[in-house]
Amino acid sequence: MRVLHTLFALYFLACVLLQVNDPDSAVWMLGYTVPAAACVAAVLRQGWAARVAMIAGLGSLIWAGTIAAGGLEPITLDVLFGDMRMKTLNTERWREMLGLLLTASWMGVLVAMSSGRRRA
Repeated sequence: MRVLHTLFALYFLACVLLQVNDPDSAVWMLGYTVPAAACVAAVLRQGWAARVAMIAGLGSLIWAGTIAAGGLEPITLDVLFGDMRMKTLNTERWREMLGLLLTASWMGVLVAMSSGRRRA
């Protein structure tokens, strides 16, 4: 599991770097730095990793929910994953929401693995 936590830490750090030119980069950089820190803490077997992951996961889930609540038009996988330029606001919102859901999912895995380790 440490290898997967390392890979996700690198993924989240890559996401941080991709946000540099974004108009609202600070909030997104923070949104990906915290999960990266949780993954690094999990690799180093720090006791606080699960708490940070829980906060990051819940925050990402709530944030994704606010994007969804704002209304999303249907989109095809070709548009979503094809040309990575931002063509429409709807495409950007779908990509943001899916990134947040991926973050929430991996933070959930991290929390679940930590709680399983505590019980054993």
